[in-house]
Amino acid sequence: MRQTIIILILFLGVVGGGYFVLNPGGVYDNAAAVEMREIVIDDGESTVTRKFSRDVMNERSEIEIETDTEKSLLEEATTTEADNPTPIAVPVEDEETQDQSIDLSEDEKMRTLVLRDGFVSTEPKKDHVFLCEETATSESTLRKPWIQRDLWYPNLKLKAEGEVYRKNANFIVEVNNEVRTLAGNTLPDHATGAFPVDSSSRVFPYTTERSSITTHLLGITLPANPEKADAPTCVPKGRIGIMLSGASLYSAVTPQGLDAGAHALEDMCGGSPDANGMYRYHRESPCIVEEGHEGPASLLGYALDGFGIYGSVENGQKITNDDLDSCHGHTHEIEWDGELRNMYHYHATDEYPYTIGCFVGSPVPN
Repeated sequence: MRQTIIILILFLGVVGGGYFVLNPGGVYDNAAAVEMREIVIDDGESTVTRKFSRDVMNERSEIEIETDTEKSLLEEATTTEADNPTPIAVPVEDEETQDQSIDLSEDEKMRTLVLRDGFVSTEPKKDHVFLCEETATSESTLRKPWIQRDLWYPNLKLKAEGEVYRKNANFIVEVNNEVRTLAGNTLPDHATGAFPVDSSSRVFPYTTERSSITTHLLGITLPANPEKADAPTCVPKGRIGIMLSGASLYSAVTPQGLDAGAHALEDMCGGSPDANGMYRYHRESPCIVEEGHEGPASLLGYALDGFGIYGSVENGQKITNDDLDSCHGHTHEIEWDGELRNMYHYHATDEYPYTIGCFVGSPVPN
């Protein structure tokens, strides 16, 4: 007689301050670091419900077992499923949190990216950041529900809430002879989340970033017609470019050497203030490119070596790392200062390192 196990699919919610991420292999309460599940055993004739809990931090388990059949079925459920967790997030439906529910299709929810913690190198290398600073990658002490082992789920990542507009944002781009001047106060021209993040926010337990957004004098001159250097140059952990929104672009690496796309705090536009209050992105912002953009990729901003940074969609197709070199760019015809030119440029992609892996030109002092 065929025996099957049905793992009950529970909901994602906030209970007693704990944030739950649902797995077919279990439900994790990140406040208590306890995995809990309810298993229905169906042996073809009858069903019985048994509870299972596991203290993730101390690796202790408690399972209700009454028969040998249940024992074998429960062992299968708590090893095979737990070894291959697949997070599923379902929106909370109570009145207090209904406005924060995730309105995504199942395919969008389950879209995954490879986690690239520690993917830095001492030379240009595909899918890595050629980093100037030596760094020892330290594992994050915050267990984030959108990160599962070596994968992370960008559409399930919690965002800083709020919608704040700043009327004093200013940014100009001027080209004079062979020089491009970027000037402003580093505030973005779009709305941001409310920073610092309030302690009542759902994302608060998963970030140590507590800064407010402040203004910073920006005045950078770049070559208007950049050329490749004899060899690629390393990038810093901090600013690697200026985007057309007026805000800064930082590299894909956090100060701890982690994958910033997965770990760094982000608002609805993909940005947040650094420790000094400078608003920055680590990857492509949805607030710079028009939604549903078609045709050639859009210019998003300028790298510190003067080359352009373009969007991740070109002629309706997503650009991937396979299309780009170790510095995250390539050469073909683009629109540059109102003219079509065959020249090198960087592209944003969904994959790490997201924008720039190394500089092909000579970067200006940051």
